[in-house]
Amino acid sequence: MKKVMFVVLSLLVASACFALESGPSNKVGYTKITCGVGYTAFGIAFKTWTVPVGGIPTYGTPGNKPSDIIGDQAACGTITTADRIIRQGGNFAYRNSGASCTWANTLETSSQMRSSCAYWYQNKTVAARDVVIAGEADVTSAPDSAIVGGNTYKAYSWRDPRVRTRDVLGLVADGFTGGTISTSDKVIEQGGNFFYYTAPNFAGSLASVTPGKAYWIQSKHAGGFTYTYDPTAVAGLSAPGGEKLINSGSNLMKVATPKTVTKAASATN
Repeated sequence: MKKVMFVVLSLLVASACFALESGPSNKVGYTKITCGVGYTAFGIAFKTWTVPVGGIPTYGTPGNKPSDIIGDQAACGTITTADRIIRQGGNFAYRNSGASCTWANTLETSSQMRSSCAYWYQNKTVAARDVVIAGEADVTSAPDSAIVGGNTYKAYSWRDPRVRTRDVLGLVADGFTGGTISTSDKVIEQGGNFFYYTAPNFAGSLASVTPGKAYWIQSKHAGGFTYTYDPTAVAGLSAPGGEKLINSGSNLMKVATPKTVTKAASATN
């Protein structure tokens, strides 16, 4: 029996950062984001499930709406006063106080809140708010793709519950172009460090990507490229019922609270 969300919810009381649980047939986990007033960037590291009326997730049925992923953790209000979940470069959704705090607007109705994108949590209240995103820590699904245009920033997050070093991300094979620190394409942690490629090695202060954080992939060459991240590459998963952690060469770690950052006008899809 897949006892997924019940395991996660019980863990929320005990831990404030990141957890992974291994059961007979699945692994579940969560990230916690502390959202200060304003915009906090985040990503989705897990496969998420639909949450019908009653609040119990339906395991195996993908859930790609804010109502599935955020639930009632966001502050309810009007379209001008409620907290928002914003897909960077795209749509947003909020909990509508005029409709019993149900989720409304295009990010909800289009069911397009998914991994491989990056989001803003816009906190319109006067105090910080903790938001937990839970799901299946799955690294066996089909690869995720993103189009990185020429001379642009692509908002991105990695659907992977593991901290992944930059050399196993498959960037160069897909068209990530190197050069100097000024001319190379870059991966930039939103509000943080970056790395670039100068053949035959990566360089820069960002050594790995972290579950639940948001990034920009910056293409500095005219052509751009399509980036496909395959989470099954160098997966090294433990057998069901085996080790608690996924052994990938960089095992799961506690995830530091993402920073609240200021929106960059130039850093959009």
